[in-house]
Amino acid sequence: MALVLVTLERESTELHAELQARLAQCPEVQQCYDLASEHDYAVIVVARGMSELRTIVDGLFMDAPNVKRFVTMPVYDIVKASLEIPVR
Repeated sequence: MALVLVTLERESTELHAELQARLAQCPEVQQCYDLASEHDYAVIVVARGMSELRTIVDGLFMDAPNVKRFVTMPVYDIVKASLEIPVR
């Protein structure tokens, strides 16, 4: 598993939609968040190993239009993982 931080070259609703569609179609992309930060997206990617991870991430972002840069951070251990929303 890895967290990939993606920074786009420029703002454009159309270019955001293209990247979002690309990420939505990839089964290895488990989660994707549109950020209000210096990075535009945080993407959680799963793979069987580092070689496969590199292939997936490079395939998603190396030739993607409008991607300025991306940083891949492999996950050592999962400390906590939940998508449950606490309701009181």
